Formats: sequence, C-alpha cells, structure tokens
Amino acid sequence: MHLLGASIEASAGDDAFHAETKLTVDGGTVNVTSCYEGYEAKKIYVNGGNTHIVASDDGVNASVADLSDDADADTVSSMLPNGGTPGAPGQGDGAATSDAGGQAPAGARQGGQAPDSAAQQDGRAPGAAGVQQGGQAPDAAGAQQGGSAPEPPAGDNAGGAGGATDPRQQGGDPAAGGGVGQADNSCLIQINGGYVVVDSVGDAIDSNGNVEVTGGVLLVSGPTSDGDGAFDYDGSATVSGGTVLMVGSTGMAQSFTGGTQAFAMASASGEAGQSVCVVDGSGNVVTSFTATKRFGMVLTSSSAFAEGGEYTLVIGGEVANANADSYTDSGAVSGGSETAITASCTASAGVGGAGGMDAGGANGAGGIGGAGGPAAGGGK
Repeated sequence: MHLLGASIEASAGDDAFHAETKLTVDGGTVNVTSCYEGYEAKKIYVNGGNTHIVASDDGVNASVADLSDDADADTVSSMLPNGGTPGAPGQGDGAATSDAGGQAPAGARQGGQAPDSAAQQDGRAPGAAGVQQGGQAPDAAGAQQGGSAPEPPAGDNAGGAGGATDPRQQGGDPAAGGGVGQADNSCLIQINGGYVVVDSVGDAIDSNGNVEVTGGVLLVSGPTSDGDGAFDYDGSATVSGGTVLMVGSTGMAQSFTGGTQAFAMASASGEAGQSVCVVDGSGNVVTSFTATKRFGMVLTSSSAFAEGGEYTLVIGGEVANANADSYTDSGAVSGGSETAITASCTASAGVGGAGGMDAGGANGAGGIGGAGGPAAGGGK
C-alpha cells in the first residue's frame, strides 16, 4: 500500500490501513477517527504527510505478514489490488467484465453475485474455492451459504500467520521467531519524516521486530493499561533524527535502545487534557503536545538535545505558539509542574529488560522499575 498525497478521513471497525508486506506513507493527510489498528503491515515507512490516528488497539503495528493464501500473495507492482492489470479492472486476464444480462461473468463482481473464479472479494482471503462475499465466510464449494464458517486448514486458526488466537498477538508462532517477546527482524517501523499523532488504547507504536526514527514528528498518547505501552518492540529501537514525545502507562514502558540522537525517559504523571512540554536550560520550548488521557511516563527525543544535556519536563503548563495538538518546537511555557531529565544517546543500566527506564527516572534498560517493579532483566 502506498499513500502518496490524498486527503483521507476514515472510521474503521477493524484496521484502517492494512497491507501484508509493506505500507508506505509519502504524503497527504490521513485522519483516522476510530479503528482497531491504524497502520498495519510487516514493514511500515512514514516519509511524509500528516497522520492522526485514534485506535482501540495499536496505532501503528509492524507484524508478520500472512501470505498463507496464494491468491493474497501478489507482489507484482504492475498488478491491480483485485488481481487485474491496468486498463482491465475486475478481471485478472484483461477480458471484458460487463454482461448484458446483469449476471457476473467469471472473475468479476457484478450485482453482488458470486463469481466462479478464485478471485479475492472485498479485500479478504477467499475460502475453499476462493470466494468471499459481503464479509461472510464461504462454504466448502466457495460460495456464501448462510454465513457458516468452514473448518480452517490444519495448523491454522483465526490468528493469522503462526496461529495467534489473540487478536493483539500479531507475531505468530514463537518458534518461528515471530511470537510475542521474540523479535522477527523482518518487521520494521521506520519514521523518516512527516507528522504523526497517535492516540491508542493498546500499544501506540508496536513492532514485532525493530523501530527506527530518523526524522519527522511523532506524538503519542498511549494506553492507560499497564498491560500495554506507548512504545512496544521486540528487537531494537533507535533514533537518529526527528522529534519524539510519547506519554503512556508505566507497566510495559520501553525507551529507545540507542541511537545517534539523544533521548530521555522519565516518570512523570499527568491527566487528559494537560500539556506535556520539554524545555531547555534557557527556558525555550523544545517540543510539546497535549495528552489525551492520563499517563505515568514520558519518552522524548529531539535534534535539539545534546548528549548529557539537562532539560525540564513541564506538565500542565500553558504553551505559547502551539498548533491544534499543542505541538511546537519554539516559544515558551508558563505554569505547570516540573521534572528534571537528562538526555543521552545510550540507554543506561536500570531495572528491567532492554529499552526501558530505571527507578530513578533516567534512561534505562527495561520496563519502569522502582518499588514493586520488575526484576532485573524482566522489563518487557
């Protein structure tokens, strides 16, 4: 899937934008007002554009591709999404698709009648003979018959690749390297540019493999549940450019594992509607935005950060010259409560597993620790 410059407003009962192998955002305006997951693919590249996502689960999710059905595995760039070639929509072999009697010819979808080919319908995987109509499960002959679901093939289930039955577990079979808690290095979220704002009930930025931030602006209001995190990855997470400001719960919190740009993570709590602002030693705003729900941690990075530099988190202040998300990288803030932070390009040793925060609120190597926190090495 390639988003080049359209203006799209979407409300989805499931994923708003889903590709199995690769999803690239190069421009345009995308406003997802509700969905289960916002952007989902094995590899997700955000190079530009303006994205806002409100998700009931993950905001941006890199998960193992499900290519178990050959009819869904078309990766030839000259093919249309329905299997046809340019100039011949609706028919894979380029033949005419209309019918004088209004009936559907083989391979075409006309008037809601089931075609007799193995073409994919409605963007979902076909059944035994390859046909799915209206989102209903086909019977053994491939046509819809009362909506009864066929028995899945041996070794498969509703979880997709690897057989994960929990819809939040996108990694598949842990033995295959794609399970929860075990990295699949083929999965990647890479943010190189653009402006991305995520409000999620589940993990906001979630990769079954790695995360790379090289540019752009990433603002996140993550979950309130300690079973999810604003930032969740199973491999590594690096930052070498751009602006990052994330808030969320503390139970599964992760920081960056490293990078060439300094970052900081801290325990700092606030409520929905409060501004979150990072200020340098001269009182100048480095970055800011408004949280959409209560939070207990903050993760931030900016090209303005210096290695070992000391900065101040200001929660609940009034930020001047901010946009509708209360984002700005200049100006000043007045009022609010303050927490001191120190930026570094390296995650320091702390309580928990790779990528989180120690009890003192500094960059750490795992989940947020402190009294009652996870034991060393057990953060994620």
